[in-house]
Amino acid sequence: MFNAIELVNELEDSGMPKEQAESCVQAMQKFSVENLVNKQDIVNLDKSLRLEIEKFKVEIHSDMKVFKAEMHSHFSSFKAEMKHSFTSFKTELQHELRSQKQEIIITLGSIVAGCMALTVILQQWLK
Repeated sequence: MFNAIELVNELEDSGMPKEQAESCVQAMQKFSVENLVNKQDIVNLDKSLRLEIEKFKVEIHSDMKVFKAEMHSHFSSFKAEMKHSFTSFKTELQHELRSQKQEIIITLGSIVAGCMALTVILQQWLK
């Protein structure tokens, strides 16, 4: 912060009227030096932002690891469920195919027996 009285005196000494010097100093006080940014402020802000960015990177990296582990776990569970479902479906399908095969064998057996009976009947009739 600057000394307003000293600045008014310096401006008057350089030939500026007192009223004008006081007006200039009042205007300067409105735009206080405290509100100005210097190079060190920018360097400090840069360091601070870089640290925050690094923290954010570490946090994101950590979150991504957790997310990856969760997704792996979910995928493994889904894979196990699908494997179980396909195994159950395969077992049911095999059972159904065996059942259908037995029905076909029985039906074919009945047809063969009927054909044999007709053959015997035809042979006796043709004699």
